[in-house]
Amino acid sequence: MLERFSEEARTAVALAQAEARRLGHSHVGTEHLLLGILTEGTSRAARALVAVGVRPGACREKVVEAVGSQTAKRQEGDLELTDRARRSLERAARMSSRERRSHVEAEHVLLSVIQVEGRAGQVLRGLGVDPERVREWIEGPEAPEPAVATEPIPAADPPSSAKPAAAHEPSASAGATATAEPTATAEPTATAEPTATAGAKAAVAGRPGRAGRAGRARRAQTIPACPSCGIALDGALAHQGVASRGERGDLRAFVVAYCTSCGAAIGVANV
Repeated sequence: MLERFSEEARTAVALAQAEARRLGHSHVGTEHLLLGILTEGTSRAARALVAVGVRPGACREKVVEAVGSQTAKRQEGDLELTDRARRSLERAARMSSRERRSHVEAEHVLLSVIQVEGRAGQVLRGLGVDPERVREWIEGPEAPEPAVATEPIPAADPPSSAKPAAAHEPSASAGATATAEPTATAEPTATAEPTATAGAKAAVAGRPGRAGRAGRARRAQTIPACPSCGIALDGALAHQGVASRGERGDLRAFVVAYCTSCGAAIGVANV
């Protein structure tokens, strides 16, 4: 069934198997497929779930509420899919074919999981998430870009709006009286203050600047760096869910944190 599935989609299904085993369940349902997609972490489907507020821990708790945490006897090989889970994967394959895609992606699986109205929908609603929001996020190709693009705009507005205000004030005062010109000459004095505070290392006014720099230096020292390439990890750390198959065919799910600069693994956690 998974012949045309992409690597991300295959990993999500394998992680769904691992999640079901972890919770002691004897089957893989749509709720486990939802968890598998989420813990895989790199696909567009996983980003959609995170964007609407779904987190692995909370999602797992809702799955336990819906199905229960059992102590089923450990089974060898893959767990059986429920009817809805199987229909979800088959529907995902048909959806990919209609779109003339060479592979079945994780987003096809997530959209199909939502459409079959299994326990996955119940879990999402329990988290306060409308499944329709997830579908809109996935089907909107430019959904993530506006949020990123609009973030710098509020920070850029105040300086640009402040400049015209400063430009109007001198013209108003110059139009009123000629004695207003000294007020205009007082403005360079105000602009000279940042220069003085920035460069006065020996003066008393320079002390806050040194303290601020020292504080920033201390904060910079606390940022961990990649042991392989040395780059600071505050902007270069990512994670990905992977599945490991044991000698007996059993699957276990792991999350690997890695450096996006050189690809070196930083740590592994069992999920």
